[in-house]
Amino acid sequence: MREFWRLARHMLYYRKLLILAACGLLIDTIFAGIGMGGLLVVIEQFLSEERVAYDVLVEKLSAWPINQVITDPAAFLDTIRFPHSAFGGFATMMIVLLTIVLLGASGRFLHIYIAMTVSLKTVANIRRKVFQRLVHMPMAITGDVKTGDALSRIMGDCGNLKGGFNTITSKTLRSLVQAFLFMGMSFYIEWRMTLAFIFVLLFIGIVVRQIGRIVRRATRENLIASADMTSMLQQVLIWIRVVKVYEGEGVERRRFNRINREVVAAEMKARTARSLSSPLIESIAMVGIVVSGCVAAYLIYNLAPANAAVAEAALEQVQQAVAADASLTAEQGAAMIAAAKDTYDQALAEQIDLKTSLIGVIFSLGIVGGTIKPLSELNNSMQVSAAAAVRITEILGLDVEPTVHHGSRPEGQRLPRHHQSITFENITFSYPRAQHPSLYDINLTVNQGEICAIVGTNGSGKTTLLSLLARLYEPEVGRVLIDGRDIADCRLRSVRRQMAVVTQDTVLFDGTIAENLLYGQSHRSREQMIDAACRARADEFVDDLPDGYDTHIGELGSRLSGGQRQRLAIARAILRDPAILILDEATSQIDADSEAKITAAVNEFARDRTTFVIAHRLSTVVEADSIVVMDAGRIIARGTHKELLETCELYQTLCRTQLQTLDG
Repeated sequence: MREFWRLARHMLYYRKLLILAACGLLIDTIFAGIGMGGLLVVIEQFLSEERVAYDVLVEKLSAWPINQVITDPAAFLDTIRFPHSAFGGFATMMIVLLTIVLLGASGRFLHIYIAMTVSLKTVANIRRKVFQRLVHMPMAITGDVKTGDALSRIMGDCGNLKGGFNTITSKTLRSLVQAFLFMGMSFYIEWRMTLAFIFVLLFIGIVVRQIGRIVRRATRENLIASADMTSMLQQVLIWIRVVKVYEGEGVERRRFNRINREVVAAEMKARTARSLSSPLIESIAMVGIVVSGCVAAYLIYNLAPANAAVAEAALEQVQQAVAADASLTAEQGAAMIAAAKDTYDQALAEQIDLKTSLIGVIFSLGIVGGTIKPLSELNNSMQVSAAAAVRITEILGLDVEPTVHHGSRPEGQRLPRHHQSITFENITFSYPRAQHPSLYDINLTVNQGEICAIVGTNGSGKTTLLSLLARLYEPEVGRVLIDGRDIADCRLRSVRRQMAVVTQDTVLFDGTIAENLLYGQSHRSREQMIDAACRARADEFVDDLPDGYDTHIGELGSRLSGGQRQRLAIARAILRDPAILILDEATSQIDADSEAKITAAVNEFARDRTTFVIAHRLSTVVEADSIVVMDAGRIIARGTHKELLETCELYQTLCRTQLQTLDG
């Protein structure tokens, strides 16, 4: 539960609202106590044949702690014109009780409304922090977090957290406060009955704690299984074309069924505890009420009647003595009988008062028992939230990149716009948990304005090398220098602001064409956006669309062809106006006719910019100022196309196979 309470402290950001909610709870509690007192007055009037509500109120106001404020109850009641008649007093008390209920309900509404507001805002803030942590975590650990699992933690786990916050700020808090209130009232009235009930409550607490542990463990297993299901569903729905073409429906169906069984199994583990908690707690609480009721019955049927019987016998003896003693005057005899009669009436009044008090104790303990029953369900809700809190805390504990965010002090110096050279100095790099390094002792310098093509077999380290340039990963050994400055010592945003990347796997978001082109650079004008699209030859198809640049392209750009998506990605890079351009097989999905146009546009755009090209097409490689050949994480050769054809056997092989073949 430590993680849950650590996250619950986020609610303290809304201290003023919490104080207002506490005021509502205080109003609700005060009027609940007053209502119980008023109910006891009505009950005592019913039990007594002679006293009316006015008489009972005078007696109660004199005995209750309020007598410090109302020193003369009779004068106070006369001032407010409280009726002296039986029916008038009863009707007035009913109206008073109704008013008390309405006032208490108003306080309860205020408390619950504000408590839920605080819970919703707190969960929204936590969800925002979880998302920020996910988008700012280093690439080195992104592989440790599945996409579906991340979605499950942001949506499902944060939703479960909301239930726990609602529980502790509204339902549980109100139940506990009222339980303590009525427990205190019953203890004040009759401590022996209440003490017996308290021992039962201690046993209930032990049972609730054990059940909560079972629910928490089962819930965490369920959350993990549900996250696997979310991840699986996301993969299938995104790549549904591949599933259908390869007739993988059966495979995915069986995989889903297996995960679904795991989800059900985790849920079934908690079913016994959840099913048992409410009836078990209710039964134990009922035992406490029964024991307290038996104590009350003993006092009512034995102690109080015995006192009244003694007083009645004493009255008869006085009457007989007065009748037998002739020396007594009539006035003396009447006085003796009147005194005995007063003692007898007082004993009867005490008997009625005892019955009323014990009934009040039973009512109070019944209310306490009624609050305990939902507390078991509320405890289960908190245990579910506690399991979710553990998973959320795991995300919040992840490392983040040293980016400038929310006013935090920037780390390192700002990197000026690139204008000299880019150097990879003694670079060695390994992916997390990889057995062998992906890059070995890389040394490479590219001058500003040059086009450097990087070729090699799959897995040779081409993309990994350029990932270090954008600080997506940090080298284990060596440095990456831009204009002689180690980028590890520069502000991350100032490094990435220099770059634009176009990859083989085009990344577009659900939205309009304009929104995708302006992604991350909303300060650009619409005219600049259209100019970039024209330079990437994207205007050739955008102008034919019904809504032009305001056309929605669907999730992942599903309403566009591969070549159209690639042109938009190139236009987005042009609009960014980078000093460093990285093209990772950027024209792989464009037909040969369009490639010539786009290549010319890219070459024009790349002028006076340092450009790195990872390509399989020979036409792209030939025009580079220098070509770097990589194999197994090492640079084995560098030169022009002509030089490498003469000196590098691997490059010759690539030209005969991959480069020449893919060039068509």
